[in-house]
Amino acid sequence: MVLLGACPGSATAFWLVYVSGQLGTSSGTVDVSGASNLANRSFAGSYSDSSPLIAGSVGVAIPLDESTAWEMPYDIRLPSWPLRVEAEVTGLRSFEGLTNGPTLQSRNFGGTDTWSVVFNLWQEVPLAGLSKPLSWLPGRTPRWLTQALDQMHVYAGGGVGASGVSLFFTDNTHYASADDTLFAWQAGGGFTYALTRTVAVDLGYRMFDYGSVSTRYVGAATNIDHGPFLLDQKSHEFRGGLRINLWGFRPWR
Repeated sequence: MVLLGACPGSATAFWLVYVSGQLGTSSGTVDVSGASNLANRSFAGSYSDSSPLIAGSVGVAIPLDESTAWEMPYDIRLPSWPLRVEAEVTGLRSFEGLTNGPTLQSRNFGGTDTWSVVFNLWQEVPLAGLSKPLSWLPGRTPRWLTQALDQMHVYAGGGVGASGVSLFFTDNTHYASADDTLFAWQAGGGFTYALTRTVAVDLGYRMFDYGSVSTRYVGAATNIDHGPFLLDQKSHEFRGGLRINLWGFRPWR
């Protein structure tokens, strides 16, 4: 990432191809439920756990006024704020915990390992426009504040894609396990600060929904089916990393 940061950027190009790398922490909530014929009862429980994560993405930043191939009605002009379209891969998330078991006395211990591939859309809004309202305030706006605002953007958006969830839970005599690929989505936001024309620091938050996994609860020794087992998982993630502009170009049109 450091070597890529030395690549020259393009300040005049309309579109920018970029890569991004992030590290962070994921705080997950796992809900488990099922029904067992062992005691003719339903069981449910949940737990929370935290895990590190690592993410990488590649995308293109398109000025909003260049994002459509047609003219807006009534001569409406969109701003040139960057609209980022990207593909993101995230892994290293692992959540473990203890939940209710199939009988009143038993407990299930287990956890999940996950990965995800999501296609995101992020709309950035530059904060340079705040310099003018600040100038209306009494006193002189500090020069450092104006320069900092010129380098900062806030963004919001989300994405959809797929998550891979591997789960294993057991009460030592029965277990539930599965490996499944599910529809997943996320939403969030953050802000960026441009260190140079090529490199920007990116700090953000995501709310990620992994989907629901359905499997069966079986005997460890007998493999007899004792009922359904359902898992739901969500997480709140805080990330920090670098975004590096690799190549700037103008669209063919």
